[in-house]
Amino acid sequence: MRLEMNEQGSKGGRRPPGLVISAFLDRHPAWVLGSLVIVTALLAWPMLLWEPTETASQTPRTEITAAQELASERFADDVFRQLLLVEAHGGDMLDKEPLLALMTSSETMRADAEVGPLLVELQDHTLGIDVPGIWTLADSVDLLLRQVGVGEGLPGATEEQVDDASAVLLEESDPLSWGLATQAEPDAEGVWHSSALFVSVAADNGRLGGGGFLVTIGTDDLRKEEFARTLQRTLQGDGRILSVWAPAADVNLTSNEQGELAGPFIGATIAVVLLIIGIAFRSYWAVAVCGAALAMLMVWLRGGANLIGLENDQILSTILPISMISFGIDSAFHGIGRVREEGRRGLEPRSAFVIGLGAVFGALALAAASDAAAFLANASAGIESVVQFGIAAALATVASFVLLGIGAPLLLSRIEQRVGYGRRTLSLIHI
Repeated sequence: MRLEMNEQGSKGGRRPPGLVISAFLDRHPAWVLGSLVIVTALLAWPMLLWEPTETASQTPRTEITAAQELASERFADDVFRQLLLVEAHGGDMLDKEPLLALMTSSETMRADAEVGPLLVELQDHTLGIDVPGIWTLADSVDLLLRQVGVGEGLPGATEEQVDDASAVLLEESDPLSWGLATQAEPDAEGVWHSSALFVSVAADNGRLGGGGFLVTIGTDDLRKEEFARTLQRTLQGDGRILSVWAPAADVNLTSNEQGELAGPFIGATIAVVLLIIGIAFRSYWAVAVCGAALAMLMVWLRGGANLIGLENDQILSTILPISMISFGIDSAFHGIGRVREEGRRGLEPRSAFVIGLGAVFGALALAAASDAAAFLANASAGIESVVQFGIAAALATVASFVLLGIGAPLLLSRIEQRVGYGRRTLSLIHI
């Protein structure tokens, strides 16, 4: 293959560095492409077998947060209390039907084989009784009705009797102690109303992992969050009468679930960009080569992160792949597109690769280097998750450039050197 100096745009007989590199790549394609395959195979090992066991924290490491964590641990109680917000679909939590549903669900919770053994009994000084893990306004209304002669208690009481019993309990003590809002008050007829109320569940903190109760994004022990969800489902019952919420109780579980939901969207992103490549270059070979390069990129991302010891993080699992797909495909578009321009001028695929990639190599390398440097700036952040993202994104930017900016055009040029630019490659998609 002979390249004329005037086609290289050089001055003084000296070839540009980008052209030197592209010529080297063209002379050693087996070595270059084989190295990429070997690296991918090696990184598949940590991707499959070195899964991280810890989760990166998204909490800033400051003196204040450190003091909060220390206080939470030092003053940890033996009893874990989970607050649940119970809402009535009918609009008034103090009506008979919602109270009866709440009492029934509470009894179900105490008898549950999974939840019951974890509950602890506490002394309620107001009622003078031992509270079995969960005790709500509904239980006290039922107890009061039985004491005043309503034999069946809450199930057999009328709506008026329930209103009267609720009024007695709420007027004798602070409504806040029963989980109502501080501004709750009776209407002109003395009947209390509330659309929702808080319920507290007491459980054995040691059996749920112990430690403090500070909500931390990035914790590895999810037992308390899973327990809170179990309480929520149990207390809600069939959901026809009550809705139950556990505010800020499952932030890590929710984060993990959202990360899993992102998987199909990442797959859809890859499908769309490959479709665009097929339309732009009218070549199934370009689609196949870029698809293989993207698959290798995913292995490099996950395997490289595990290899250098990065922890679990939803940013790495969701945002980083999308960003690197975008950057990698952009590199492939510029590289392959420039090579195709030279091909349309009459050069054979190998010559077109050397001149085309040589013309854009410097710009692509500069873009990769500047983006990697920008991402590395995040390494100075005081948040572990952000630091991890900066390091991983910098490495992934370089990987995208190597696989899609260099590897994809090189492999495609060798394929088209064999099959040509004819109908087998350029007439797949007609526009």
